[in-house]
Amino acid sequence: MLARSVSVKSMGQHDASQTQICADDGT
Repeated sequence: MLARSVSVKSMGQHDASQTQICADDGT
């Protein structure tokens, strides 16, 4: 999941998207 988090950051998506991934990682 960490790789995905980095991908999102690289894409510069909205913070909302980052939060979604964070929640997924926590699950």
